[in-house]
Amino acid sequence: MDAMLEEFRTAAKDVTFGVPRIPVVSTLTGRLASGDDLRTADYWVEQVRHAVRFADAVRTLESERVTTVLEVGPGAVLSALVAHSAGQPDTTVAVPAVRGGRPEPEALVSALGTLHFRGVAVDWPGFFSATGARRVDLPTYAFQRQPYWLRPDIPDPAPAENSLFRVEWTPATPSAPERPPHWAVLVPAEWSTEALPAAERFARIADIADAVASGTRIDAVLVPFPARLPSEHSVDGPHRALVLAREWLAEERLADVRLVVLTSGAVAVSEGDDVPDLGAAAAWGLLRSAQSEAPGRIVLVDAPSVTDAWLAAVAVGEEPRTAVREDQLLLPRLTAVPENGSAGTGPQTGDDDAVTPPGAVWGSDGTVLITGGTGALGGVFARHLVAEHGVRHLLLVSRRGEQADGAGALAAELTGLGATVTVESCDVSDRQALASVLARIPGERPLTGIVHTAGVLDNGLLPAQSAERLESVLRPMAEAAWHLHELTRELDLRAFVLFSSTAGVFGAPGQSNYAAAGAFLDALAQHRAARGLPATSLAWGVWRGRGINADLTDQDLSRLARDGFRPVMEAEGRALFDRGVASGFPALVASPLAATAAVSGIRAEGVPRDTSTEAAGAPSLTERLAELSEAQQERYLLDLITTLVAAVLGHASPAGIAPDRPFRELGFDSLTGVELRNRLDAATGVRLPATLVFDHPTPAALAAYVRAEAAPGAMDAVRSVHDELDRIEASLGEIPDDDEARSGISVRLQTLLAKMVASEDPTPREDRIAAASTDEIFAFIDTQLGRAAG
Repeated sequence: MDAMLEEFRTAAKDVTFGVPRIPVVSTLTGRLASGDDLRTADYWVEQVRHAVRFADAVRTLESERVTTVLEVGPGAVLSALVAHSAGQPDTTVAVPAVRGGRPEPEALVSALGTLHFRGVAVDWPGFFSATGARRVDLPTYAFQRQPYWLRPDIPDPAPAENSLFRVEWTPATPSAPERPPHWAVLVPAEWSTEALPAAERFARIADIADAVASGTRIDAVLVPFPARLPSEHSVDGPHRALVLAREWLAEERLADVRLVVLTSGAVAVSEGDDVPDLGAAAAWGLLRSAQSEAPGRIVLVDAPSVTDAWLAAVAVGEEPRTAVREDQLLLPRLTAVPENGSAGTGPQTGDDDAVTPPGAVWGSDGTVLITGGTGALGGVFARHLVAEHGVRHLLLVSRRGEQADGAGALAAELTGLGATVTVESCDVSDRQALASVLARIPGERPLTGIVHTAGVLDNGLLPAQSAERLESVLRPMAEAAWHLHELTRELDLRAFVLFSSTAGVFGAPGQSNYAAAGAFLDALAQHRAARGLPATSLAWGVWRGRGINADLTDQDLSRLARDGFRPVMEAEGRALFDRGVASGFPALVASPLAATAAVSGIRAEGVPRDTSTEAAGAPSLTERLAELSEAQQERYLLDLITTLVAAVLGHASPAGIAPDRPFRELGFDSLTGVELRNRLDAATGVRLPATLVFDHPTPAALAAYVRAEAAPGAMDAVRSVHDELDRIEASLGEIPDDDEARSGISVRLQTLLAKMVASEDPTPREDRIAAASTDEIFAFIDTQLGRAAG
């Protein structure tokens, strides 16, 4: 051991990591090692007997000005622990040399690149020796004022106190429509409704489309979403919604007809309200995503009963989601939860509306169950509960259990922090298997808390979604949460925390199944809270480098940033978790949002709506194109489309967008295609299909398509000239009495007249001069030489 230590110390003298040497820190004392530390058997015996002071060791390294730590080992467990323990998490960074689930060469090169970026000296010549690699010059662009390489435009996250929100339903006064819409009612055979008794009933969407195609006027279609029957499964609602949304959006003949989906009991509009129909709540989540994929085509309204007047106001209004209670229209608005904000009710709130300290919620005597416990976020919060809240008994449940990557190291780390850890393999969507796991919890440390982090992604736009893909996401999130609720509602739990998603609150293109599951979790928390049971559902945004969205591309992150969604940093996420649980509110949004966040259907209170594209009296695209020639129309639309393409791709300008380059080569996928379609919809007012960039694969082809859809018919040239002459005649009286100004205008008018006369007479100019009279010749000289007529 002495020889090994001396070899290490000798090597350390020659390596610089931002400081003159590598400090050697003892995790037994948490201080710098000195003398015979690390050299004796007694030291290592004490190391085994006592707690590992890893956090103190990290803080000591920070005091020695070490801001970059390299983990040399088989995984990234210690790197995660460094991030958790650092006193300056925004400055101190741990870099794992190897990551589980990634090829070792790729992980090592990534680690070296990160070290180099942070100013650590890397022996690149030694690294590239014998590889044939050589230096090359970068492209020359000395006079360009923008970087050649694209970087994701990701703003820094907001402080945690600006990242916790809740949805409030606020009263609004609806505007009466100028003319009542012509309704139809879609009532499949197994559904029933008493609404709009005078409207014609249809059993199929195709029948409505046939009626519209034959000339029947239908402005809006009401779908009374059926209440869940006692014998039905609680997640049947989103399956019905998926069939409805797919069929409706696929029917282009109904592109200008609004679908109004009427539910009852799908949303809670005030604190303490129950959500009796969890299936309809999940359907709302799925349909929110449908709204984001096809803006303006679907409207959601939740009401126990409505009048024809209410339905008419909702159908023609601009709000995609509304609720009606006691003859009052309510709209969802996002409200920030202040640092000391509390619901003032519920089991997690103390006297005088004070927020319960997080430690008092969790305690050290009982067992806390974490589903998805061996996953990235499960590990983050397992460490957090043990290190920060004194939890001493953890039950980590996941499908692979102890076989999951990093499970053993995580359990050892938590044990080193003073906790007893049990890792179980269980499919939490299997009620019987979950019940068996719960039954094995020892009576001397009963279950007192649940953190449900389990979840999966299976993204795809609605046309690509299926019942199987929907079920694959609902099972581990929604169905598992329902089993946890039913199997533990008689227990004395202190906390029941569900990890939901902003997709369920706002909707997200390509995430209709994930949005349905998230909305179910939010509704379940409200359902429990209404019954006096502990419940907190946190609708998380994207975590930076964590969770099931950890592999998002720079393009994905740039798109989220443009919409105002900033990634959640780990330290911030832990703080939001504590605030959310302590607040007493059952359903919260935990995501840094910019004030201008593009959250469909829900706006932040106090943030004015951007009406720049909705100015009163603004000309339509057809009216704008009517003022342009055909060539100008093509140029105008191509400029518009390339500008929007550049915005979607995160380019600084449209200069690099070649009109004939395919969208796929430019980097478009299904989600960016939807974003471009939505932006183009908003800019032009033209209803465009979701498959726009695939049906018209280049900017030039897309411009031609939009022009064919929006441009007016062939212009009446005679009418146009007369209109211009009328305008000129009306302005002649405003010309000043200035001989030179009037003379110049006279010359222009006579020149135009001469051109018109010349174009009417096919006789060659020489023949016309020979046959002309003296007066005609002098008139011709006047016009050609620019002399004004007397």
